[in-house]
Amino acid sequence: MRSPKKFLPRIPLLLRFQQNPASVDANVFPCLRLSEDLKIAIRESGLGANHARSLQKLNSKNLKVEETKALKIRQDATSQVLQERLTVAQTRFLVAQTIAEHAPETKPKPSHQISSLIRDVSATKVEDIQQEQLRDLLAVLEAKAKEIRKKLD
Repeated sequence: MRSPKKFLPRIPLLLRFQQNPASVDANVFPCLRLSEDLKIAIRESGLGANHARSLQKLNSKNLKVEETKALKIRQDATSQVLQERLTVAQTRFLVAQTIAEHAPETKPKPSHQISSLIRDVSATKVEDIQQEQLRDLLAVLEAKAKEIRKKLD
C-alpha cells in the first residue's frame, strides 16, 4: 500500500501541470512503482507508460527465473518494443508470449463463469423442480456433455 505522505510533496508539482487527480492516480502513481530499467527507458528512450506497465510483468515471479535473468529478458523485450515501435496491444502480446515461453507450466486461471456454473448445478435440489423443467434441464445437460466429450477426445 502506498503511503499518502510519500506523495504529498509531489502534489504541487502535479497541480502545476493541471492534471486531473484521478488521472494522476491512474496513470502517474503506477509509473512510480516501475522497475528502474523501465523508468530509464521512459526518460531516455521515450518508452510509453502503458508499454512500460505491460513490460513490468516480465519479472522473476512470472517468468519463473532469477531476477538477473528476468532483467535481461525485460531489457531485450523493451529494446524490441522501442526498435519495432510496437503498439501497446502488440507489447501485451509480446509479454504474454515471453511469459509463456519461459513459464510454460503456468496453468490458465479457471473461468469464474464455469466455476459458478459448476457450483450452481451441484447445489441445485432436483426435488424442488417440476417434471417438465427437469426434462428440459436434462436435455440441455446431455447436449452439453456430448459437446464436452467431443472436445476432450
